[in-house]
Amino acid sequence: MSINSGFQLNIYTIIILFILLVSMFTKRETYKVSTRMLRLIMLTVVTLLVIEIFSWMFDGIDKEYAYTLNYIFNTIFFVVGVAAAGLFTSYIDYMNFRSKSRLKKRFYYMHMAILALILAIINIFTPIIFSISAENVYSREPLIAVGFISVYLLLVFMLVQTFKNRKKLDDNQSLSMYVFILLPFIGGVLQLFFFGLLIGSLLTLTTLRKLVNLPLQKVYRALNQISLYKIKLLGMQILY
Repeated sequence: MSINSGFQLNIYTIIILFILLVSMFTKRETYKVSTRMLRLIMLTVVTLLVIEIFSWMFDGIDKEYAYTLNYIFNTIFFVVGVAAAGLFTSYIDYMNFRSKSRLKKRFYYMHMAILALILAIINIFTPIIFSISAENVYSREPLIAVGFISVYLLLVFMLVQTFKNRKKLDDNQSLSMYVFILLPFIGGVLQLFFFGLLIGSLLTLTTLRKLVNLPLQKVYRALNQISLYKIKLLGMQILY
């Protein structure tokens, strides 16, 4: 996918996320723990999208300031991407057990994010997750796989936990949570081949209708537009 197409997709998705966030603030459940956690997840995804846009903007620009910013944005993107998976896991854990104290004992599943932060610090001195060439061009290094593996380990953990806890949930809750987990899993694999690193996680937007109980027509109309746009971009990638 071209950078221009990726830029358009990110901007479009940010707009949709903003609409959903505004809708959430109009509901009575605004101060529920689960709703606050969902808002945090959505804001984190928006942050990732914005950081990704900036990393594209500065990549390949032959200026000293651009080199520094390219390094900073890609470092933040790597760490926050893994942290986002921890937030997803925290949300699923809370929906399964409804216990904040349980999440605190598990450090909100941020162990992988701490590992990612350590690797990012090492990467400043020795390129192990990504490198920036003298021409200011970004390249992945072998240990960037740690980010992928961390995310997918957490997704598998969420799936197993939800399956074990299925008898305590009604059918609607179980289905929503399975979709919430499986779509980023499948989307991430597709994005790895066609679009890049983490944009696939945005497919989780398709589950927000059941999780937040937003107006059906408004959300489905918006999400259908995102899906059609993704399909269009994928077609362009295959053709060209």
